[in-house]
Formats: sequence, C-alpha cells, structure tokens
Amino acid sequence: MAKRFLGLDIGPHSAHLAVLEYDLDQVTHIQLLESRLEDLPLQLADLRASLEGDFTFGDRLAAALPANVAYVRPLEFPFRDSKKIMAALPFEMGSRLPVPMDECVAAAQPAISTEEATAKVTAAAVPKVVLQDLLNPADAAGLPLHLLDLAPYAYVAGLSEWCSDGILVATSAVETTVSRIEAGQLTDYRLLPGGEERLSPGGLKALHREIRALTARDPKRANTIYLMGDDAIAELAEQLLQAGLPVEQLTMRLAGEEVPAAFIPAATLALRAAAKENRNAFNFRQGAFALKGEWQKLKTSLWISASLAVLICVVLASAAVINYRGTTKQVDALQAEMVALYRQTFPDSTTIVDVPLQMQSALRDLRERSSLIGGSQPNVLKVLKALSSLPNNLELDLQELDYGPGSVRLAGRTASFDALNQITEHLGRSTLFTDMQVTDAKLTADGNRVNFRLLLTLTGEGGQS
Repeated sequence: MAKRFLGLDIGPHSAHLAVLEYDLDQVTHIQLLESRLEDLPLQLADLRASLEGDFTFGDRLAAALPANVAYVRPLEFPFRDSKKIMAALPFEMGSRLPVPMDECVAAAQPAISTEEATAKVTAAAVPKVVLQDLLNPADAAGLPLHLLDLAPYAYVAGLSEWCSDGILVATSAVETTVSRIEAGQLTDYRLLPGGEERLSPGGLKALHREIRALTARDPKRANTIYLMGDDAIAELAEQLLQAGLPVEQLTMRLAGEEVPAAFIPAATLALRAAAKENRNAFNFRQGAFALKGEWQKLKTSLWISASLAVLICVVLASAAVINYRGTTKQVDALQAEMVALYRQTFPDSTTIVDVPLQMQSALRDLRERSSLIGGSQPNVLKVLKALSSLPNNLELDLQELDYGPGSVRLAGRTASFDALNQITEHLGRSTLFTDMQVTDAKLTADGNRVNFRLLLTLTGEGGQS
C-alpha cells in the first residue's frame, strides 16, 4: 500500500514542503511545493491548497523547530526503565532551565544504558508558546503535524544514507548549525547566527572556528563538510573553500529526480518522517500537544461505519420479521381455507390431522368408486348388459358378481357343463373382455345342475384391448 511522508521547512520569508510517496519502502514519486508569502498562516494555507489529495491514515508530516528555541540538556538517571525516566524528566529538566518548567514541554531521546546500571539521556525543553505558534496555524490550514522534531537532530536522523560521518552545516535565514556526525549519530553541535550575518567576515570567522573545533576532536577521522540550506549556500561554500576547508554541497536524488538545494531541508524532514525510531530524534507532539485530529477522524469514521452496519442489520432483521409474519398469516389463511373446503367436501369426516394428505386419500377412494360407473375400463353397466345378452335358452342363475379394477368375478349355477361352455363362448365374443377363465366348475349334490366361478379380464376404455 502506498504511503506519503511529508517534510515541512519553515522560514521567515518562505516555506517549503516535500512530499515523498513510498511503495514497498521505495520512493516512487516526489512533489515539491514552495510558498513565498511572509506570514506563517498564509504560507501554510498556500501549501495546503497546492498539495495533491487529502491526508490519509498512513500519511506522516514532520517539521523541525529551530535549535535556538530549545534548551538541550544531557541527563543521567540511576535507572533504565523508560517509563520512570519519562516520569522523572520534567523534574530533572526543571532544575536545569532558566525558565519555569510549567511553561515548557520536555522531550527525550531514547536512553543509552551504561555499565553502572544508569541511563544517559539527551533531553530538550521548548516553551509552550513556541509550539502553539506553529501548531495552531498548521491545524487551521489542515496540515496535521505528526512529528515535531528539533534541528539539527531531525536533519541527522533523515540524512543517515547521505551523511553518516562528517560535519553537517545547515544554514538558513534563522540560524546556522554545525553538527558532528559519527556512524550516523549526532555527537555534538554548535549554534551560530543565520541570515546576512553568516556571510559577514565575523560570521565566516566564527563558522570557520567552530568547524575547526569539531574536526579537531578526531584529526585522524575523515571529516568531510556537507553544506545544506537555502540559496546562500553557494556563496557560503565558496568562502569556506577559499579558507581551505573540504566543503561540498549536499546533493539528493529521489525517485530519479534531483532535489533542488532549497528543498533539501524539507526532503530531509520527509525522510525523518519515514525513518524508524532513531536515538537522535525528538518529538514534541506529546501530552497536551499530541496529535488527536487523525485518530478522532478515524474514530468518527469507525463510529459512522459501525452505526451504518447496525442500521442495515436492524432494517434487514425488521424486513425478515415482517416478511415472516406476512408469510405466516398467508399460511394460516390457506390452512383455514383448506380445512373449510375439506369439511364442505367430506362432511362425514370428524378427525382432521393433515388436510392435504387426507384429501388425497379421499380423492383416491372416490376415483376407485367412480370406476364402477366409468373410467378407463368398461363400467359395471356394460358388464351387466353383456351378461343379460345371453341367449334365452341358456339357463343362468347369477349368484355373485365382484366388479373390481381390471377384472370381474362371477359365481353362479347353470343347467350343465355344455351350458357353461356356451356361456363362456358367448362372453368371449364380447369386446369387453380380453380373457376369461373358469376357476371352478362342479355338479350340485343332486347332480342336476353345475356350480361355477368365472374370472373375466376387462379391456381398456371403449372396449379395446
């Protein structure tokens, strides 16, 4: 997922904003913005209007306070626990400041443990009014500052890939800092005036003296002097080269583009925002000055999303209940209608358990009964007519007629076996029967007559087999 890291470099006559877009820990695109307005609120509003897109949850914006507004003190604590250190920090700093601690906000770098079970900490305190003068216009302009560091510490943290050893001279219209960097860590720095005074003979002499003092601490170490700042660095670099110092202007290339010299401080702060925890870094956005806007927006969005989700669930549940109740009413109405229809059709039925099943059973009985009169086989009237069409000279005493599906069973008495044969021959010529069988034939006890039983197989509808 792409993220944006932004660096804001503020000066009295201009402000610069560098936007670095990262994808898979690589800078893929940069945007450089500048405002030449004099007033800070106007500068920030101008930059925000030129910035592409809105701030998202993953964006991080960093800025740095000038070194001349902070009180930096090295402290040592008899314990290493970070929570205890932060709790004791205001009291320890308060005893070392020329102003009341209640008027300041203190921040500390990660502690460095020693062999004596103590911890050394570099701490800084900044007046609250200084923070308010920067944070209030930034919030009003819609530029949420996530990191508010301190120069030159923020520069060293952001330039770890470009300047890991040597002397870093960062100059602006506000101040000039001379920092000694060893293995990517700031070990010492000096604070000098900025503006026009830095190019004066006295300013150049002081700068030369401080650079010599920092390089003299380890003469055997390579001490390249890197120069970073505003448009005056070209002339400043020329003056230092004439003084015999190994100076080179810091250059930076990001996403295949060369970063102009005036934007390098802002780009460095953007790199500071992207950098992971660095023991040279501060962040004064804590306590009462902690950034709440981004989390508040996210929390509001989450609440809105959760409320919408609950509302949707309630609507769906209500619709399901209403639909279920409507369906239940329809089923009850249909059930009552079926019961009424069943009672009307079968008034003799007293027990009702399953109306559809009982109705199917009753209809099946009706179909069987109706087959006696009509259906897919010859009805009983046709069978009786066929029996009555026997010749008059044939004596037939019909005692039993069992008409059923597919067949007719006859039981009766005739004058002789010859008469029985004539009866079967006559019925066999009828189209109502496809087959007949004498299942029983015997003389009566007096020997004068013959008792018989016949099984007649009925044809299909219309007398066709």
